[in-house]
Order: sequence, then structure tokens, then C-alpha cells
Amino acid sequence: MARQEVYSLDRDAEESDRLNYQNTFLNRLVGHLISPAIQKNLPSAPAVADIGTGTGAWLLTTSKELPTQAKLHGYDISDAQFPAPGQLPQNITLTTLDAKAPAPVHLHGQYDLVHLRLLNAAMLPEDWFKVATHAWSLLKPGGALQWVEGNFRNLNVVYQSERNTKTSALSRGVDLTTRPRPHFDWFVDHLPDVLRSVGFEVVEQQVLSSDRLPQDRMEWSHIATGALHAIMRGNARMGVEGALTAEEAKSLAQEMRKECDEGAYFRVDTYEFVAIKK
Repeated sequence: MARQEVYSLDRDAEESDRLNYQNTFLNRLVGHLISPAIQKNLPSAPAVADIGTGTGAWLLTTSKELPTQAKLHGYDISDAQFPAPGQLPQNITLTTLDAKAPAPVHLHGQYDLVHLRLLNAAMLPEDWFKVATHAWSLLKPGGALQWVEGNFRNLNVVYQSERNTKTSALSRGVDLTTRPRPHFDWFVDHLPDVLRSVGFEVVEQQVLSSDRLPQDRMEWSHIATGALHAIMRGNARMGVEGALTAEEAKSLAQEMRKECDEGAYFRVDTYEFVAIKK
């Protein structure tokens, strides 16, 4: 049976730029690249896997804080957003791999740290166990998992002045992109239990609001607007029922950016889970 296509964001240059921009924002929001709970137990030159690596942005940033002897491997189902090999440090390799399928045997037990970030847009409820199992198999005994996700079902708009939310471009954008995805918040209540069922010990969980740094609210809102625009473009491309045309999506995104410039901003909760392979 063919797998249902879930991920609707484009993998073009515009979306790659947005992902790189988003990576910088998330690093500030979370406050670290590698959780201190993990960092203190990592070997001096760890082997690190980044699942759903996209443009490799997290690996590229993290490589600057680790010795050149560290082995940094990024995996993604598509190589469309990989930088050219000549643009990568020698200790970073990017490879296509399906995280929802069993990991190849030759990768079992090879990594000290497996990192995952914002896979939610590509996940159905049944996929979380598959990806958690995949990550568990990559880790050495005692290895660590760091998983960061956004609860896009609670994405909401904060206005600085009175506005009819039913006609607001930002509210309409949220409705068009989150309504068809009622599973966006599934991980909030279930991921810790999924990790335990696979064989992890969950040692830390934190929830961070995207607006906790006031100076970053506008930046985050433009990043989120870009993501919603990408989803709307993807919905048009995939023929999703009720989707806007590409031109309608572009026009709505322009109105959304205007509202952000006028002071409105998006708020969403970001979760970080840290777990250890028993």
C-alpha cells in the first residue's frame, strides 16, 4: 500500500532559506544546540545523527561547537535541500534515509546522540512510534535523544489592537493550515509514552513559548507566516480540498506579513524532550 503523503511544504530555495532562518530562531528560543543534560555525558568527539536534517542547518551550526573529530551525519527522506558537498565541513555527511522505516542494520548502535527537530508536519499519529524506534536503533546503549517539536494546533494570533479575528489574514492562514491537520498536537500527550515503550528513559521535558523573548516576536511571526504560506502552496500543488490557489495563497501571505508589521504576532508552544537509551 502506498504511504499517505503528509508533508506538504515545498523543498525549493525559498523554503530552504526559511528553514535556515527558522533554525537560528529556534536555537535562541531553546537556549542551546545540545541540551546540557546530554552535553555533560557526551564523549569528546561524539557521533551525532540528525533525523529530518533538511538543509543540514542544525548540524552546520553544531559543528562549530564540537571538535573536528566528531562525526556528524544528517538524514532526510529527500536530498532536495542538501547543500552541495563542497559547502560542508569534512566531518558532516548528508544521506537520504526514511525515518519511518526500520534503520539499516549497519547503522544500528552507531551514535551517541540522535537529534530530531520539527518533524510534526510530516507525521501522522502512527508515525511517532516508527520514528522513535528508528532513532532508538541508531543509538549506542546509554546514547541520548533530543527531540524538539512545535504544537501547531495551539498556534494562535496575539493582536496589539482590536481586530475582527474572523476576517484577520493571520487567523485565516492558521485556519487554512491547521484545520486539515487535527493530529498536530498528538505528540503532546503521547510522545513521552511512545519513547518509554520503545526503550527510552525520558529524563527531561520542557515547554517554551515562542513569545518568551519579546524582541524575537516579529521575527518568529515572519518565519511562521513563511511556513503557513509554504503549506498553502503545497496544499494547492497536492489538490487538497478547500485549498487556495497558489496566487490566492501568495496574496493572503502578503496580508499576513502586513499584519505582523503592524504589531500582531504568532504564539506557539515548543517542546523539547530529552531521553536516554536504556
